[in-house]
Amino acid sequence: MGQCERNPRKRTHHECEKKKREEEKSKNLNNKRLVSAIITTMLLFSTTLQSEIIPTISKAQTTQSLVLEAWEGQLAKYDIVVSWQPPHPERQICVWAEGLPLFAIFEPAYGFGSVNGTLEIAPRIGDAGSYNCTFYSGEILGVPLKAYPSIIIVHEVPLTPPDEILIEDIIAPENLTYDLIAYKLPKPLQTGDVITPCGLHESSHEYVVNGTKWFYWINDCPYALFAHDTRYVLIDGYTGKYDVWSERWQPALNGKQLWATPEEYWNTTNWIYSTAANSSQFSATKSTNILASEIQSNVPSIRDVGSQSAKRALIIEGNDSTRCLKDAAELSYDLMINFGYLDQEITYLNPRNQTSSASTRENVFNAVKNISDTLNTGDTLTLFIFAHGDIEYEENLTGYVQLKDFVPLYDYELKQSLSQMKDGVHVDIIIDSCFSGSLMDDLWSLKNVEIIITSTDWKSESYMASLDPPENWLFVANLTSDPNTWDEGVEFSSGLMEGLNELRQSVVNGSITIGELYVKAFNKAKDLDAGFINGEKLAESSGKREREPAPLMTTVFFKGDINHDGIVDILDISKAAIAVYCTPGDLMWDPEADLDKSASIDIVDISKIAVEFDTVYFTDDAHAGY
Repeated sequence: MGQCERNPRKRTHHECEKKKREEEKSKNLNNKRLVSAIITTMLLFSTTLQSEIIPTISKAQTTQSLVLEAWEGQLAKYDIVVSWQPPHPERQICVWAEGLPLFAIFEPAYGFGSVNGTLEIAPRIGDAGSYNCTFYSGEILGVPLKAYPSIIIVHEVPLTPPDEILIEDIIAPENLTYDLIAYKLPKPLQTGDVITPCGLHESSHEYVVNGTKWFYWINDCPYALFAHDTRYVLIDGYTGKYDVWSERWQPALNGKQLWATPEEYWNTTNWIYSTAANSSQFSATKSTNILASEIQSNVPSIRDVGSQSAKRALIIEGNDSTRCLKDAAELSYDLMINFGYLDQEITYLNPRNQTSSASTRENVFNAVKNISDTLNTGDTLTLFIFAHGDIEYEENLTGYVQLKDFVPLYDYELKQSLSQMKDGVHVDIIIDSCFSGSLMDDLWSLKNVEIIITSTDWKSESYMASLDPPENWLFVANLTSDPNTWDEGVEFSSGLMEGLNELRQSVVNGSITIGELYVKAFNKAKDLDAGFINGEKLAESSGKREREPAPLMTTVFFKGDINHDGIVDILDISKAAIAVYCTPGDLMWDPEADLDKSASIDIVDISKIAVEFDTVYFTDDAHAGY
């Protein structure tokens, strides 16, 4: 009985175990059926292409071979929809992608029952081709239950550069009254590319490209040094719509200057349009040297002829793509050699150097400091600056010149650096840049600075030596011809140094003073400067759209000689005395009498004139035409 009672319980236990195994087997079978259902999950695609030209695509796919199409330069968006089949609205589901090309983005998407994710394909020009990738779906991210091999096909879209739009609609040759050159990049820009002006420092002008755009640069005064009027043009490669911005500096693409070398700048294959009458004249290299005099190392220096005073020259060449500044700087070097300077007495800083001879701010300051340590009373520093220039704050006439890599050197910084010179050291300064007169105020207040020559006033451009009417340009052909069409470098400096070199022997024999030397050479420069000769006409036809026309005005100042008659005498003191106690805006205000630049004329200014009393800079003969 007991045994019989035990056996049924034992059989019942085995039956339970068997039933349990059968239930587990049934559960596993149900799971397999569920997995089978999961594997049948579908990807449903719908797309919208954002383009006015390319037609939209709408499709649904249930096959495992998914084809996703896009076009170069156009954004394609695909909605990726994944769901459980049969529906399980309470069950988590996710979808993700692997192996996408760099121009495609798909963020993993999560949901319950179904989920929607967006694939963005933004190929650039040149990305045409086929790209394999895989989409995955599953309940847990990274644990795929289904893989969907896919192909992204990017179609090439031939784009014709919209040159005709630029020329006919923007340049409009039939209405053109001035000379220009228009440059074009060989390929269109893409979304995210950034155009900026190379030399702009008062604000950060950035033009961010959105879509496929062709970039053009219109140089509205190609024979002027920078800064001057230019235009940036972006034309949509599909719609032909365009934007035009006025700027004053050469452009940079993603931080790198465009057409940065003379070879690129003057290469006519980079031009899409120009008014140059003879484009063959633009060569990246020139060998002509206007300084034909024989170099003589035993010739005395410009100042203090016959004395044993030390002499140094500092030549600063700023950033340039036109070759003109390089030519001008090299001419000044040859000039100093002709005047008896030894090579070790000349410091030449230029943007092509990567060492201590590079024209960086640090090297400029170091060079001035080293020179100031070696010069003493009676010694001479001649400073040449050839650079692009501009004004940052026109109200305060804060001028600057560009050094290597477009780094600015401001007038007040140069003044502070030169203030290290010892008392009695003669400092002569020659600056050839656009708006170089804006540096005058700070520099000529220095007690050591005796002579300053600038190529322009504070509101005018300086011109490169390729301004040679009527040979070179369509519109300047109607202007007065350049007296020295063979010159190189910069119009003003080439004439100035030609004049200085011609007068070298007069300095040697002591027949002229230093002031007479500079004034005669200054007048020579004006006589040979096509930009100065045609100043009014150039200003009226140089493409200016924002400023009133103003003639070029070269300037030379001698300390204390505020009436510019070549001698510091009672006439200068009287001129200042008439304006004593005046400030800007007063009827008798005379800015030239404000020697200490305090915005007030007082005893300090008169004292500065008195210190220079009886100094003779030049005679009436030298003054002719000044």
